[in-house]
Amino acid sequence: MGSRIAAFVVASCTAVVVVVGCSPSPRNAAPTTTPKIADYDISRVSEIASAFPPGHVPQMTPKQRVDSILPSEVDRFADGKLSSVDPPQCRSLLRPVDVSVGSDVARIYAPGPTSDISMMAVKLAAPLNADIPVQGCDHVGYTLDQGQPGGTVERIEAPHIEGAKTQAITYQASADPVAIAVEYTAFLSDRVVITLRTTRKQDTPEPPGLSELLGAAVAAVRGTYTPSQSKAPLVKYDINRLADVKDAFPQGITPNVIPARTSGDIDTVKIGLVVGPTLISVDPPQCEPVLQPVRQSGGAIMTALDTPGRDGPHVVVGASQSDHLSPVELPQTGCEHISYSVEGEHGTVDRLVPPTIDHAKTFAFRTQYTYDYGTSGTRHFYSALIDDNIYITVRGQLDSDVESEQALPELLVKAVAAVRG
Repeated sequence: MGSRIAAFVVASCTAVVVVVGCSPSPRNAAPTTTPKIADYDISRVSEIASAFPPGHVPQMTPKQRVDSILPSEVDRFADGKLSSVDPPQCRSLLRPVDVSVGSDVARIYAPGPTSDISMMAVKLAAPLNADIPVQGCDHVGYTLDQGQPGGTVERIEAPHIEGAKTQAITYQASADPVAIAVEYTAFLSDRVVITLRTTRKQDTPEPPGLSELLGAAVAAVRGTYTPSQSKAPLVKYDINRLADVKDAFPQGITPNVIPARTSGDIDTVKIGLVVGPTLISVDPPQCEPVLQPVRQSGGAIMTALDTPGRDGPHVVVGASQSDHLSPVELPQTGCEHISYSVEGEHGTVDRLVPPTIDHAKTFAFRTQYTYDYGTSGTRHFYSALIDDNIYITVRGQLDSDVESEQALPELLVKAVAAVRG
Protein backbone atom coordinates (compact mmCIF):
# COMPACT_ATOMS: atom_id res chain seq x y z
CA MET A 1 0.00 0.00 0.00
CA GLY A 2 1.08 3.59 -0.45
CA SER A 3 3.13 5.68 1.96
CA ARG A 4 0.03 7.43 3.29
CA ILE A 5 -1.50 4.12 4.22
CA ALA A 6 1.75 3.07 5.88
CA ALA A 7 1.78 6.25 7.94
CA PHE A 8 -1.82 5.67 8.91
CA VAL A 9 -0.98 2.13 10.06
CA VAL A 10 1.92 3.35 12.20
CA ALA A 11 -0.33 5.92 13.80
CA SER A 12 -3.25 3.67 14.53
CA CYS A 13 -2.86 -0.03 13.75
CA THR A 14 -2.17 -1.00 17.35
CA ALA A 15 -4.79 1.20 18.91
CA VAL A 16 -7.41 -0.23 21.23
CA VAL A 17 -10.12 1.99 19.78
CA VAL A 18 -13.46 0.26 19.91
CA VAL A 19 -16.96 1.36 19.18
CA VAL A 20 -20.06 -0.53 19.96
CA GLY A 21 -21.76 -2.49 17.32
CA CYS A 22 -22.64 -4.83 20.13
CA SER A 23 -24.40 -8.10 19.62
CA PRO A 24 -27.66 -8.28 21.59
CA SER A 25 -27.48 -9.00 25.31
CA PRO A 26 -28.57 -12.67 25.07
CA ARG A 27 -25.56 -13.29 22.82
CA ASN A 28 -23.31 -11.49 25.26
CA ALA A 29 -24.22 -13.73 28.17
CA ALA A 30 -21.24 -15.94 28.88
CA PRO A 31 -22.14 -19.64 29.10
CA THR A 32 -21.14 -21.63 32.15
CA THR A 33 -18.56 -23.51 30.08
CA THR A 34 -16.57 -20.35 29.36
CA PRO A 35 -13.03 -20.75 30.78
CA LYS A 36 -12.11 -18.75 33.86
CA ILE A 37 -9.73 -15.82 33.38
CA ALA A 38 -6.89 -17.88 34.85
CA ASP A 39 -7.25 -20.22 31.85
CA TYR A 40 -6.81 -17.43 29.29
CA ASP A 41 -3.34 -17.19 27.74
CA ILE A 42 -2.93 -14.29 25.30
CA SER A 43 0.40 -15.66 24.06
CA ARG A 44 -1.58 -18.46 22.34
CA VAL A 45 -2.86 -15.94 19.79
CA SER A 46 0.25 -16.84 17.77
CA GLU A 47 -1.38 -20.22 17.03
CA ILE A 48 -3.59 -18.63 14.36
CA ALA A 49 -0.74 -17.41 12.10
CA SER A 50 -1.71 -19.84 9.33
CA ALA A 51 -5.32 -18.63 9.38
CA PHE A 52 -4.58 -15.15 8.02
CA PRO A 53 -5.94 -14.39 4.54
CA PRO A 54 -3.66 -15.16 1.57
CA GLY A 55 -1.11 -12.45 0.84
CA HIS A 56 -0.90 -11.30 4.46
CA VAL A 57 2.37 -12.30 6.12
CA PRO A 58 1.99 -12.45 9.95
CA GLN A 59 4.79 -10.93 12.02
CA MET A 60 4.61 -11.89 15.70
CA THR A 61 5.46 -9.75 18.70
CA PRO A 62 5.54 -12.13 21.72
CA LYS A 63 3.72 -11.26 24.92
CA GLN A 64 5.20 -8.19 26.61
CA ARG A 65 4.51 -6.45 29.91
CA VAL A 66 3.64 -2.77 29.66
CA ASP A 67 6.60 -2.00 31.88
CA SER A 68 9.20 -2.50 29.15
CA ILE A 69 7.13 -0.87 26.37
CA LEU A 70 5.34 2.47 26.48
CA PRO A 71 1.54 2.51 26.78
CA SER A 72 1.48 4.73 23.68
CA GLU A 73 2.85 1.82 21.60
CA VAL A 74 -0.41 -0.08 22.08
CA ASP A 75 -2.90 2.66 22.98
CA ARG A 76 -3.44 5.48 20.50
CA PHE A 77 -5.02 7.74 23.09
CA ALA A 78 -2.59 7.14 25.95
CA ASP A 79 -1.01 10.14 27.69
CA GLY A 80 -4.00 12.41 27.19
CA LYS A 81 -3.73 12.60 23.39
CA LEU A 82 -7.52 12.63 22.95
CA SER A 83 -8.58 16.30 23.03
CA SER A 84 -12.30 16.49 22.28
CA VAL A 85 -15.17 14.16 21.43
CA ASP A 86 -18.51 15.05 19.87
CA PRO A 87 -20.94 14.07 21.37
CA PRO A 88 -19.00 14.47 24.66
CA GLN A 89 -20.76 11.51 26.34
CA CYS A 90 -19.17 9.19 23.78
CA ARG A 91 -15.60 9.70 25.02
CA SER A 92 -15.41 6.26 26.65
CA LEU A 93 -16.53 4.74 23.37
CA LEU A 94 -13.20 5.81 21.82
CA ARG A 95 -11.08 4.57 24.71
CA PRO A 96 -12.88 1.93 26.80
CA VAL A 97 -9.66 0.03 27.53
CA ASP A 98 -6.76 1.48 29.51
CA VAL A 99 -3.65 -0.48 28.57
CA SER A 100 -1.82 0.67 31.67
CA VAL A 101 1.51 -0.33 33.17
CA GLY A 102 1.32 -3.93 34.32
CA SER A 103 -0.92 -5.06 31.44
CA ASP A 104 0.28 -7.84 29.13
CA VAL A 105 0.07 -7.50 25.34
CA ALA A 106 0.67 -9.94 22.46
CA ARG A 107 0.55 -8.62 18.91
CA ILE A 108 0.44 -9.79 15.29
CA TYR A 109 0.97 -7.48 12.32
CA ALA A 110 0.23 -8.92 8.86
CA PRO A 111 0.84 -6.54 5.94
CA GLY A 112 -0.77 -7.35 2.62
CA PRO A 113 -0.68 -6.06 -0.97
CA THR A 114 -3.74 -3.79 -0.63
CA SER A 115 -4.55 -3.91 3.10
CA ASP A 116 -2.87 -4.49 6.45
CA ILE A 117 -4.19 -6.51 9.38
CA SER A 118 -3.16 -5.97 12.99
CA MET A 119 -4.28 -7.99 15.99
CA MET A 120 -3.70 -7.41 19.68
CA ALA A 121 -4.58 -9.61 22.64
CA VAL A 122 -4.48 -7.82 26.01
CA LYS A 123 -4.66 -9.01 29.60
CA LEU A 124 -5.33 -5.83 31.55
CA ALA A 125 -3.67 -4.96 34.83
CA ALA A 126 -6.99 -3.65 36.15
CA PRO A 127 -10.62 -4.50 35.27
CA LEU A 128 -12.49 -2.39 32.74
CA ASN A 129 -14.22 0.47 34.51
CA ALA A 130 -16.03 2.37 31.76
CA ASP A 131 -19.38 1.50 30.22
CA ILE A 132 -19.60 1.84 26.46
CA PRO A 133 -22.30 4.40 25.62
CA VAL A 134 -24.96 3.10 23.26
CA GLN A 135 -27.43 5.91 22.67
CA GLY A 136 -26.39 8.80 20.44
CA CYS A 137 -22.99 7.37 19.53
CA ASP A 138 -23.57 5.90 16.08
CA HIS A 139 -21.42 8.65 14.56
CA VAL A 140 -18.68 10.28 16.64
CA GLY A 141 -16.10 12.91 15.81
CA TYR A 142 -12.92 13.63 17.75
CA THR A 143 -9.77 15.77 17.74
CA LEU A 144 -6.31 15.19 19.16
CA ASP A 145 -4.19 17.43 21.36
CA GLN A 146 -1.73 20.05 20.06
CA GLY A 147 -4.10 20.92 17.25
CA GLN A 148 -3.69 17.63 15.41
CA PRO A 149 -6.61 16.62 13.19
CA GLY A 150 -8.74 13.78 14.49
CA GLY A 151 -11.35 11.86 12.56
CA THR A 152 -14.66 10.04 12.80
CA VAL A 153 -15.84 6.62 13.93
CA GLU A 154 -19.08 4.88 13.00
CA ARG A 155 -20.69 1.83 14.50
CA ILE A 156 -21.12 -1.24 12.26
CA GLU A 157 -22.50 -4.74 12.83
CA ALA A 158 -20.25 -6.85 15.03
CA PRO A 159 -19.60 -10.58 14.55
CA HIS A 160 -21.17 -12.99 17.02
CA ILE A 161 -18.72 -15.05 19.11
CA GLU A 162 -20.20 -17.39 21.71
CA GLY A 163 -19.41 -16.30 25.26
CA ALA A 164 -17.85 -12.94 24.31
CA LYS A 165 -19.11 -9.40 23.92
CA THR A 166 -18.25 -8.06 20.48
CA GLN A 167 -18.07 -4.57 19.05
CA ALA A 168 -17.12 -3.06 15.70
CA ILE A 169 -16.40 0.31 14.10
CA THR A 170 -15.18 1.94 10.97
CA TYR A 171 -12.57 4.58 11.61
CA GLN A 172 -11.40 7.36 9.30
CA ALA A 173 -8.64 9.89 10.01
CA SER A 174 -9.15 13.42 8.72
CA ALA A 175 -5.47 13.58 7.71
CA ASP A 176 -5.92 10.72 5.22
CA PRO A 177 -9.40 10.71 3.67
CA VAL A 178 -8.57 7.91 1.20
CA ALA A 179 -7.74 5.44 4.00
CA ILE A 180 -10.24 3.60 6.14
CA ALA A 181 -9.88 1.22 9.06
CA VAL A 182 -12.32 -1.39 10.31
CA GLU A 183 -11.87 -2.70 13.83
CA TYR A 184 -13.47 -5.70 15.51
CA THR A 185 -13.16 -6.22 19.26
CA ALA A 186 -14.02 -9.16 21.49
CA PHE A 187 -14.26 -8.84 25.31
CA LEU A 188 -13.64 -12.28 26.80
CA SER A 189 -13.91 -10.88 30.33
CA ASP A 190 -13.41 -7.57 32.13
CA ARG A 191 -9.65 -8.17 31.91
CA VAL A 192 -9.04 -9.96 28.57
CA VAL A 193 -9.66 -8.19 25.24
CA ILE A 194 -8.77 -8.97 21.61
CA THR A 195 -8.84 -6.38 18.82
CA LEU A 196 -8.49 -6.99 15.08
CA ARG A 197 -8.00 -4.03 12.75
CA THR A 198 -7.64 -3.82 9.00
CA THR A 199 -6.45 -0.68 7.23
CA ARG A 200 -6.89 -0.13 3.51
CA LYS A 201 -7.76 2.35 0.79
CA GLN A 202 -11.49 2.95 0.44
CA ASP A 203 -11.54 1.66 -3.14
CA THR A 204 -10.10 -1.74 -2.17
CA PRO A 205 -12.09 -4.63 -0.68
CA GLU A 206 -11.82 -5.78 2.92
CA PRO A 207 -9.74 -8.95 3.35
CA PRO A 208 -11.92 -12.09 3.53
CA GLY A 209 -12.62 -14.06 6.67
CA LEU A 210 -11.98 -11.39 9.34
CA SER A 211 -14.92 -12.44 11.55
CA GLU A 212 -13.66 -16.03 11.48
CA LEU A 213 -10.12 -14.81 12.20
CA LEU A 214 -11.30 -12.95 15.31
CA GLY A 215 -13.21 -16.05 16.41
CA ALA A 216 -10.06 -18.14 15.91
CA ALA A 217 -8.09 -15.70 18.08
CA VAL A 218 -10.67 -15.95 20.86
CA ALA A 219 -10.52 -19.76 20.71
CA ALA A 220 -6.72 -19.68 20.79
CA VAL A 221 -6.62 -17.50 23.91
CA ARG A 222 -9.15 -19.82 25.54
CA GLY A 223 -7.03 -22.83 24.61
CA THR A 224 -9.68 -24.42 22.38
CA TYR A 225 -8.38 -23.52 18.92
CA THR A 226 -7.73 -26.03 16.14
CA PRO A 227 -6.87 -24.96 12.57
CA SER A 228 -10.13 -26.37 11.22
CA GLN A 229 -12.04 -23.76 13.23
CA SER A 230 -10.85 -20.98 10.93
CA LYS A 231 -12.59 -20.64 7.59
CA ALA A 232 -9.88 -18.30 6.28
CA PRO A 233 -7.70 -19.90 3.59
CA LEU A 234 -4.25 -21.00 4.71
CA VAL A 235 -1.12 -19.21 3.53
CA LYS A 236 0.83 -21.74 1.48
CA TYR A 237 4.22 -20.01 1.22
CA ASP A 238 5.97 -17.56 3.55
CA ILE A 239 8.48 -15.04 2.18
CA ASN A 240 9.70 -14.41 5.75
CA ARG A 241 11.48 -17.75 5.43
CA LEU A 242 13.81 -16.13 2.91
CA ALA A 243 15.99 -15.29 5.94
CA ASP A 244 16.71 -19.03 6.25
CA VAL A 245 19.17 -18.83 3.32
CA LYS A 246 21.35 -16.24 5.08
CA ASP A 247 23.96 -18.89 5.87
CA ALA A 248 23.90 -20.20 2.28
CA PHE A 249 25.49 -17.04 0.84
CA PRO A 250 28.91 -17.45 -0.80
CA GLN A 251 31.82 -17.56 1.63
CA GLY A 252 32.87 -14.15 2.91
CA ILE A 253 29.49 -12.47 2.27
CA THR A 254 27.28 -11.82 5.30
CA PRO A 255 23.91 -10.28 4.33
CA ASN A 256 21.60 -8.09 6.35
CA VAL A 257 17.98 -9.23 6.68
CA ILE A 258 15.46 -6.60 5.60
CA PRO A 259 12.12 -7.54 7.24
CA ALA A 260 8.96 -7.89 5.16
CA ARG A 261 7.18 -4.61 4.51
CA THR A 262 4.32 -3.31 2.39
CA SER A 263 5.53 -1.52 -0.71
CA GLY A 264 3.61 1.10 -2.63
CA ASP A 265 2.85 1.33 -6.33
CA ILE A 266 6.08 3.25 -7.01
CA ASP A 267 8.28 0.61 -5.38
CA THR A 268 6.64 -2.27 -7.18
CA VAL A 269 7.21 -0.75 -10.62
CA LYS A 270 10.86 -1.72 -10.04
CA ILE A 271 10.17 -5.37 -9.27
CA GLY A 272 11.91 -7.66 -11.73
CA LEU A 273 14.04 -4.99 -13.44
CA VAL A 274 17.24 -6.37 -14.96
CA VAL A 275 18.62 -2.84 -15.51
CA GLY A 276 17.70 0.61 -14.17
CA PRO A 277 14.09 1.87 -14.27
CA THR A 278 14.58 4.90 -16.57
CA LEU A 279 14.95 3.14 -19.90
CA ILE A 280 16.17 5.34 -22.77
CA SER A 281 16.86 2.87 -25.58
CA VAL A 282 16.91 -0.86 -26.39
CA ASP A 283 18.41 -2.55 -29.42
CA PRO A 284 16.72 -4.56 -30.88
CA PRO A 285 13.61 -2.55 -29.82
CA GLN A 286 11.39 -5.64 -29.68
CA CYS A 287 13.59 -7.01 -26.86
CA GLU A 288 12.46 -4.40 -24.31
CA PRO A 289 10.26 -6.98 -22.42
CA VAL A 290 13.39 -9.03 -21.66
CA LEU A 291 14.65 -6.25 -19.36
CA GLN A 292 11.70 -6.81 -16.99
CA PRO A 293 10.39 -10.35 -17.50
CA VAL A 294 7.91 -10.15 -14.60
CA ARG A 295 5.70 -7.09 -14.11
CA GLN A 296 3.79 -5.88 -11.06
CA SER A 297 0.72 -3.65 -10.81
CA GLY A 298 -0.34 -2.43 -7.37
CA GLY A 299 1.18 -3.09 -3.96
CA ALA A 300 3.22 -6.04 -2.73
CA ILE A 301 4.91 -7.47 0.35
CA MET A 302 8.70 -7.35 -0.03
CA THR A 303 11.65 -8.68 1.96
CA ALA A 304 15.35 -9.07 1.14
CA LEU A 305 18.81 -10.19 2.17
CA ASP A 306 21.15 -7.36 1.23
CA THR A 307 24.95 -7.14 1.20
CA PRO A 308 26.33 -3.96 2.81
CA GLY A 309 28.16 -1.82 0.27
CA ARG A 310 28.94 -2.58 -3.37
CA ASP A 311 32.74 -2.74 -3.29
CA GLY A 312 33.91 -6.24 -4.13
CA PRO A 313 31.70 -9.35 -4.32
CA HIS A 314 28.07 -8.68 -3.40
CA VAL A 315 24.72 -10.47 -3.59
CA VAL A 316 21.13 -9.32 -2.99
CA VAL A 317 18.29 -11.83 -2.65
CA GLY A 318 14.75 -10.45 -2.70
CA ALA A 319 11.20 -11.81 -2.50
CA SER A 320 7.94 -10.07 -3.28
CA GLN A 321 4.43 -11.44 -2.77
CA SER A 322 1.40 -10.05 -4.56
CA ASP A 323 -1.77 -11.09 -6.37
CA HIS A 324 -0.76 -8.78 -9.24
CA LEU A 325 2.43 -10.41 -10.58
CA SER A 326 2.51 -11.53 -14.20
CA PRO A 327 5.24 -12.86 -16.52
CA VAL A 328 5.83 -11.04 -19.81
CA GLU A 329 5.72 -12.81 -23.14
CA LEU A 330 9.38 -12.89 -24.20
CA PRO A 331 10.59 -13.17 -27.82
CA GLN A 332 11.73 -16.69 -28.61
CA THR A 333 14.62 -15.59 -30.84
CA GLY A 334 16.64 -12.48 -31.62
CA CYS A 335 17.08 -11.31 -28.02
CA GLU A 336 20.04 -13.36 -26.85
CA HIS A 337 22.24 -10.22 -26.86
CA ILE A 338 20.72 -6.80 -26.19
CA SER A 339 22.17 -3.29 -26.03
CA TYR A 340 20.54 -0.82 -23.69
CA SER A 341 20.79 2.68 -22.29
CA VAL A 342 19.23 3.93 -19.07
CA GLU A 343 19.73 7.13 -17.12
CA GLY A 344 23.40 7.23 -16.05
CA GLU A 345 24.33 3.86 -17.54
CA HIS A 346 24.61 1.87 -20.78
CA GLY A 347 25.67 -1.66 -21.64
CA THR A 348 24.60 -5.07 -22.87
CA VAL A 349 22.41 -7.88 -21.54
CA ASP A 350 22.91 -11.54 -22.42
CA ARG A 351 20.29 -14.20 -21.75
CA LEU A 352 21.65 -17.21 -19.84
CA VAL A 353 20.25 -20.67 -19.19
CA PRO A 354 18.25 -20.43 -15.93
CA PRO A 355 18.12 -23.18 -13.30
CA THR A 356 15.25 -25.64 -13.50
CA ILE A 357 12.87 -25.40 -10.52
CA ASP A 358 9.73 -27.53 -10.34
CA HIS A 359 6.51 -25.56 -10.83
CA ALA A 360 8.35 -22.26 -11.29
CA LYS A 361 9.12 -19.99 -14.25
CA THR A 362 12.81 -19.01 -14.12
CA PHE A 363 14.97 -16.37 -15.82
CA ALA A 364 18.72 -15.65 -16.06
CA PHE A 365 20.73 -12.72 -17.45
CA ARG A 366 24.26 -11.29 -17.43
CA THR A 367 24.73 -7.53 -17.75
CA GLN A 368 27.93 -5.78 -18.85
CA TYR A 369 27.48 -2.15 -17.79
CA THR A 370 29.34 1.16 -17.95
CA TYR A 371 28.34 4.13 -15.85
CA ASP A 372 28.47 7.56 -17.49
CA TYR A 373 31.34 8.56 -15.19
CA GLY A 374 33.45 5.68 -16.53
CA THR A 375 33.22 2.76 -14.07
CA SER A 376 32.25 -0.55 -15.67
CA GLY A 377 31.51 -4.05 -14.46
CA THR A 378 29.32 -7.16 -14.63
CA ARG A 379 26.05 -8.10 -12.89
CA HIS A 380 24.18 -11.39 -12.86
CA PHE A 381 20.42 -11.70 -12.40
CA TYR A 382 18.49 -14.91 -11.63
CA SER A 383 14.79 -15.05 -10.74
CA ALA A 384 11.84 -17.40 -10.24
CA LEU A 385 8.10 -16.82 -10.31
CA ILE A 386 6.33 -19.39 -8.12
CA ASP A 387 2.62 -19.97 -7.69
CA ASP A 388 2.00 -16.81 -9.77
CA ASN A 389 2.13 -14.61 -6.67
CA ILE A 390 5.71 -14.82 -5.33
CA TYR A 391 8.73 -13.53 -7.24
CA ILE A 392 12.25 -14.31 -5.96
CA THR A 393 15.34 -12.61 -7.38
CA VAL A 394 19.08 -13.13 -6.89
CA ARG A 395 21.38 -10.47 -8.29
CA GLY A 396 25.02 -9.57 -7.82
CA GLN A 397 28.57 -10.38 -8.85
CA LEU A 398 31.28 -12.56 -7.34
CA ASP A 399 35.00 -12.67 -8.16
CA SER A 400 34.43 -14.15 -11.62
CA ASP A 401 31.65 -14.90 -14.09
CA VAL A 402 32.27 -18.61 -13.64
CA GLU A 403 31.80 -18.36 -9.88
CA SER A 404 28.71 -16.14 -10.25
CA GLU A 405 27.09 -18.46 -12.78
CA GLN A 406 27.54 -21.41 -10.45
CA ALA A 407 26.80 -19.98 -6.98
CA LEU A 408 23.96 -17.55 -7.76
CA PRO A 409 21.56 -19.99 -9.47
CA GLU A 410 22.18 -22.44 -6.61
CA LEU A 411 21.26 -19.68 -4.18
CA LEU A 412 18.02 -19.06 -6.12
CA VAL A 413 17.08 -22.73 -5.82
CA LYS A 414 17.70 -22.60 -2.06
CA ALA A 415 15.70 -19.38 -1.70
CA VAL A 416 12.69 -20.92 -3.47
CA ALA A 417 12.92 -24.01 -1.27
CA ALA A 418 13.06 -21.86 1.87
CA VAL A 419 9.97 -19.83 0.93
CA ARG A 420 8.10 -23.00 0.09
CA GLY A 421 9.08 -24.43 3.47
